Amino acid sequence: MDKFKGDSYAEQTLARVKEMPESEDRQSALKGILTEKMKTDSGFAEDIKKLLDGMQKDAASTYIAFDQREQTVGTQTNIGNVQGTVNIGTK
Repeated sequence: MDKFKGDSYAEQTLARVKEMPESEDRQSALKGILTEKMKTDSGFAEDIKKLLDGMQKDAASTYIAFDQREQTVGTQTNIGNVQGTVNIGTK
């Protein structure tokens, strides 16, 4: 990320997060750096906001609902048990 170039602490933190992206401690450190940089650079803050908005739209379009027996989820209804052969689609 170009915004981190020349900032050795930011570069190192980004590299550490890439090594272990699931680490909450490393994510927190990166969040702190991003917050600082967004406070000092409104253009960067706007870029991050656009990126996050796009990610939220993508997440909303890939929403998956799972239903439970005898309950309705949206327009999908689980009918319970079926005995015999069930074919879905064409052979």
